[in-house]
Amino acid sequence: MDDLNKGLSRVMETDHTLLLGWSDKTIPTILELANAFESEGGGTIVILSENEKAEMEADVKERCGPWLRGTQVVCRSGYPIRVEDLRRVSAGTSKAIIVMADENVASADESDAKVLRIMLSLTGLPDFVRSDAHAVVELCDLDNKELVHLVGGAKVETVVAHDVVGRLMIQCARQPGLGMVMESLLGFEGCEFYMSEWPELVGVTFGEISL
Repeated sequence: MDDLNKGLSRVMETDHTLLLGWSDKTIPTILELANAFESEGGGTIVILSENEKAEMEADVKERCGPWLRGTQVVCRSGYPIRVEDLRRVSAGTSKAIIVMADENVASADESDAKVLRIMLSLTGLPDFVRSDAHAVVELCDLDNKELVHLVGGAKVETVVAHDVVGRLMIQCARQPGLGMVMESLLGFEGCEFYMSEWPELVGVTFGEISL
């Protein structure tokens, strides 16, 4: 019971989305994922962070409770750089992993170095290496992108959040209404894009397809 209360018990989930680390982007990420999973009847999000389990659960309940749309959020306390803790949250059987940048370190390079160590730990899990799961990694410095790809290979995608947000802010300031367009394209509120293959439509003109 003590292990359960402290977030030290093993997560017995599969095909879940795993969030490694905790930052001011964690709650918005949970809300977007909950919107995305709504069309599937909900999903499971597992969070592994150095924060206390009770503290994370209280924050999620307060800020996400009414908007989870059937999605279950499971919190565990631990260190994402430790292979044992990654196994405890079933990282090897997850369908996607999101690695958050550490906002508590002094520099961007220190944060990216921690992210790199997490990717090294993930590649030490045979289940993760053999699976179709991929990792989305938040970096603080664009110059460190190649190092992360060197470790993670094709299973990792990198996002330099402040660089993307900075460019979007400038573009939205120059072109009013662009922010709403980007939100519609990238967010999961309202209409969504669903991809499917239709072999019988290959070679057919757009005019014929629309009819």
